[in-house]
Amino acid sequence: WGASVLAVAASCVTTGMHSVLDVLAGLLTALVIVRIEQVWGVIRDGAERIANGWQEWTVGPVRCINHGLFAAAGSLGGLTLMITLAGPSQAWALLGLAAASVVGAALWAQLVEGSSQLLRPYGYYGSVFGTMAGVVVAALLGADAWLLWAAFAIGGSLAQAIGRGRCLVQGCCHGAECPEWLGIRYHHPRSRVTRLSTLGGRPLHPTQLYSAGWMLLVTAILVRLWLLSAGLQFIVGVYFLLTGVGRFVEEHFRGEPQTAVWLGFRLYQWLALGSLVFGAVLTAAGWTPAPGPAIPTRGTLLGVLGFTMVTYIAYGVDFP
Repeated sequence: WGASVLAVAASCVTTGMHSVLDVLAGLLTALVIVRIEQVWGVIRDGAERIANGWQEWTVGPVRCINHGLFAAAGSLGGLTLMITLAGPSQAWALLGLAAASVVGAALWAQLVEGSSQLLRPYGYYGSVFGTMAGVVVAALLGADAWLLWAAFAIGGSLAQAIGRGRCLVQGCCHGAECPEWLGIRYHHPRSRVTRLSTLGGRPLHPTQLYSAGWMLLVTAILVRLWLLSAGLQFIVGVYFLLTGVGRFVEEHFRGEPQTAVWLGFRLYQWLALGSLVFGAVLTAAGWTPAPGPAIPTRGTLLGVLGFTMVTYIAYGVDFP
């Protein structure tokens, strides 16, 4: 079997049908699948350590929490990626969209799930609607709205994947009970799981991890489409299609008691279905080829670092 694998790999490369990178990726995938239980064990145990890793530092009336660092890291990586794709000339417009996204996420969480016990939650769909409002304002001001929206969709996917670490630490977006080998356990008394539910110490679906993994895949797909000069409208549409699929499945495994259920589906599953339809429509909205990437300037990177600090304050600093 080893000789057969080597022969197939050699023929793929020598005939020009595949690159060496293709073959190496295939071999790596095979190794992961063969050792999937060990691989999952390492990933699951790491997620459980993060989930029980709450730390805080209090200075006078101000409390700084470590989970905000994940949100800040997501902001740093996501903004850098979207500015690289759209170009440094779009940096300040993208920072404006990022601000609209944070404000929308905060408003959504307070209006839909607001409670003093939830430790200032932020809602994903609020960030989506906030970004859409920002895109409309950008279009009215004469900016290239499709360029901004497509770049933000890609960078936002990466930011969400990294930011899910905050959800693990805080205990929000947690899963329902699951088999022992699959789940993670929450023990930290600050976690939302141990404070607001009876699920502390029980194995739960690591839905934050499911989301992070899916959004990394979404990021890779969208970056590939951009590098192929796919239509900006198509990229935005595919973003809504893929995030709709992922969120619909993820919600099936969630266990948060405060999420409303209508006609057998959770609120966010209905929104995910809406995302699918909306994304399908957008893929047919036109075809403006994506431009080539560009290296961010020093000034734009300083702006990104500044917004990263703002993100940490928004997500990781409070006044208990």
